[in-house]
Amino acid sequence: MGVGPSGLVGREGELAELATFLGMAGTDGAGLLLTGDPGVGKTALLDATAELAVAKGVRVVRGSGVEYETDISFAGLHQLVGSLPDELARLPRSMREALEVALGLGAGAGPAPSRIAVLNAALSLFDEAAKERPLLLVVDDLHVVDQASRAAVGFVARRLGGRRIGLLGAQRVESGESFRSIGLPELEVAPLGDADALRLLSRRFAHLPRRVLSAVAHEAQENPLALLEFAGSTGVSGDRHGQGAGWASGPGRDVRVLYGARVGRLPRGTREVLLLAALEGSGDIGVLEAAGGPGSLEELAPAERDHLVMVAENGRAVRFRHPLVRTAVVDGSTGEQRRCAHRRLADALADQPERRGDHLARATTAPDEAVAAVVESAARSSLRRGDADGAIARLRRAAEEPRPSGPQAPPVAGRLCRRLGRGPSGGQPRDHA
Repeated sequence: MGVGPSGLVGREGELAELATFLGMAGTDGAGLLLTGDPGVGKTALLDATAELAVAKGVRVVRGSGVEYETDISFAGLHQLVGSLPDELARLPRSMREALEVALGLGAGAGPAPSRIAVLNAALSLFDEAAKERPLLLVVDDLHVVDQASRAAVGFVARRLGGRRIGLLGAQRVESGESFRSIGLPELEVAPLGDADALRLLSRRFAHLPRRVLSAVAHEAQENPLALLEFAGSTGVSGDRHGQGAGWASGPGRDVRVLYGARVGRLPRGTREVLLLAALEGSGDIGVLEAAGGPGSLEELAPAERDHLVMVAENGRAVRFRHPLVRTAVVDGSTGEQRRCAHRRLADALADQPERRGDHLARATTAPDEAVAAVVESAARSSLRRGDADGAIARLRRAAEEPRPSGPQAPPVAGRLCRRLGRGPSGGQPRDHA
């Protein structure tokens, strides 16, 4: 085995299966789910497939689960729908309004749609987008996609037959979740073999002695991301930043430790903006600049130079190189730093009541009736969008807000919960960060 047409080493078999998948998707619809350990190469295969699809004239729309948006209903679907504004405008009014209201798009202010109406509207939108040429939906990190969007993905997956729509997803095997139940066949992405691991390292780090490359390959257990990160942090002598031979054991096996070390070496201002981006979720440039202040985005330059983040081609979003970078940024922050970032994001999202309420709740540990009221208002907004699950989650959060008189649900929360047929649960004060 050698280098595939996309430049990936040792992935000829997976690339062949993905090419076959694309052919089926472009004529009669098809779905496929890549599974594997963190860093094994799932995202690289998604990227390679997307490039091949574009070369074949297929339209590609991408989305990704974000660990810190799992409680925001339809956050994942919002990414896909938001990429198709022209097609959304061409939908029948009832379908367009169902999506606009449920996803909080534009001036959508109609009655709360039913969940099935939203799912049908999403499928119709993708049909509309596939009229002129086949459409490929790519969703990375499905294991952290919010439940409402997972339902939408499943709904579409079960109705791909006869449509020129492909659905390609990726999720970690460690998540304990499976999409077999909704009809997506799985392709497990395994670590590279010994020969391919050495070939990958030799291509990228030809200056390192073979004994060092062999040691790195053994340490990284043929995990492609770990291979590149471990070798990248290895000096010409084979020492990792002067730490000597001890680098090959202990917690160094976790590539997250390497990312954490790189993040820790960044200037303080850079780490602050990265934390805002990690907790905000979407990477929206406007929100990050509003939260960080004028000139704050310039602080990202050191992280860009270290290839930890990149600015999307449209210049409107900041993307982390890998989900583990986002995890390392959050793990390397203190509770107070996270609460401060949430407060700044809440201020920047004053025009988005649900997201503002979520960030305020995570920023609060002391008794604050005003914050509880904002969270309750966010719950009402969720209910108006037809998102009963989101409304219940926010009402519970309002009930858990620390109060001078104890963790009792406020009267408004109680009334709204009774409308939904459920009561808010109590809870102990917690660090929402």
